Amino acid sequence: VTLTSPAPPDAIALKGMIPAGMNLPSPFHLDLTLNGAPLPSCTIARPGPFQVSCPIPAEVRRSLKPSAPVYFGIKAEATFTTSADPRQLSLQLERVDLTKAQSTNQNTLGQ
Repeated sequence: VTLTSPAPPDAIALKGMIPAGMNLPSPFHLDLTLNGAPLPSCTIARPGPFQVSCPIPAEVRRSLKPSAPVYFGIKAEATFTTSADPRQLSLQLERVDLTKAQSTNQNTLGQ
C-alpha cells in the first residue's frame, strides 16, 4: 500500500476485524514495514473488531520525507482457508491511517 503524509507520521493506525473460530493465535501479531524498514510487531489482543496504533520508531521517522510516498507492508503471523475460499486469509483490514501525535491529519485506505 502506498500512502502520503504531509509530515513524517508517528504511528500507523489499523482498523479491521479478525474472524473468530478460525484457529488463529490470540493475541495475533502483524509484522509491518515502512519503506522496507521493519517496524516493531503490532499486536491485536483477540478475535473480533479491532483498532490498534502501531508506533513508528524515531530512526524510521527520521528517514521519511514530508509529502513523499510512504510504502506500507503488512504480514500476518498466521492464515486460514475455508472450503468456499481457497485463498490464504487472516484479517479484514478496513482502514490504515498514518497519524501524527498532535495532529488530526490522517491519510486513509478504505472506509
